[in-house]
Amino acid sequence: MQVQLNVWYPSNLALSAADTTLNKVLPINAATPSASCLDMYQSTTLTLTADWSNGGTAAADTWRAADVTDLATYKSSNTNVAIIQTGGIVKGIHSGTTTISINPVTSVVPSPSLTITVSDNAVCLRQLSALATTGAALNASTVTALAATPARTAVRTPLSWKAQQQLVWEDSSALVLTYATFTDGSVMDVSGR
Repeated sequence: MQVQLNVWYPSNLALSAADTTLNKVLPINAATPSASCLDMYQSTTLTLTADWSNGGTAAADTWRAADVTDLATYKSSNTNVAIIQTGGIVKGIHSGTTTISINPVTSVVPSPSLTITVSDNAVCLRQLSALATTGAALNASTVTALAATPARTAVRTPLSWKAQQQLVWEDSSALVLTYATFTDGSVMDVSGR
């Protein structure tokens, strides 16, 4: 009896941020801001994607841009400028520039990095948006066969989801997500802050 194994390995890593310039945030409706409000900067969310391959040449032998953000830890080259928080959140601390990279550096594929600039250019809060979510509806599109051999069939099924908002009974609960939109056009998740 012969058993065939496919070993998948990362062939490319890409690191990105929702916003690479973190500006100073001005306090709202504060004639004389307290000292604790003067050095508040925006935050941004990191995303790490990986391309995976099993060494084959067919389309089904490569899986592109898989989100592996939660599988890595990150480091800031200058923690006086920005720090890394849980979940791949980069928080601005003081004006300057820092390089964000994967920690520890992997020897399998080149490790990506990106530059984050923390700026004293001020932005103001333009809008707060809240979304109460009670569940999600998952939809699958048409299944497409990618490769077929006597030993296997590979398929790709695009999935999408839509947040459900059905607070229809007394004492019902929901997950509330809150987003801040700033005058520079950036949007920041401020849920739980």
